[in-house]
Amino acid sequence: RLSLVFFDIDNFKDFNSIHGHSTGNAVLVSVVDRVRGCVRGIDLFARYGGEEFVIVLPETPPGEAATIAERVRSTIESLTVPSPGNDTRLSVTVSVGVSSLGSGYADFQGMLEAANTAERRAKETGRNRVVAAESFTGSTR
Repeated sequence: RLSLVFFDIDNFKDFNSIHGHSTGNAVLVSVVDRVRGCVRGIDLFARYGGEEFVIVLPETPPGEAATIAERVRSTIESLTVPSPGNDTRLSVTVSVGVSSLGSGYADFQGMLEAANTAERRAKETGRNRVVAAESFTGSTR
């Protein structure tokens, strides 16, 4: 089985616009460092664009993929980065979508689109959560 995790840093534009691009860069580096500790040697973790990332999970059934996605979400939720100019720390969260090949998706592109749609659903329903594409129907299949 092949599964995919697609996630986006919540409110990332605020890190850049309010706290400066150096803070935004620190958030990106910190997120990458944390996620590296969540993935296995066989997984492929990559920046998809901007503040979006994907993790390709070979040999991973849907339930295990959801567990990995939740581990990524909770690991990042515990992350804070220093706020420039004062002693406060900024919280970081992510919205996560997960999908699996063979769960109604004929190819990798379909699986990627489904995970992206699930990630958007996570944002729309409150952010800082994991949504499995298989948990809803419609344009994701």
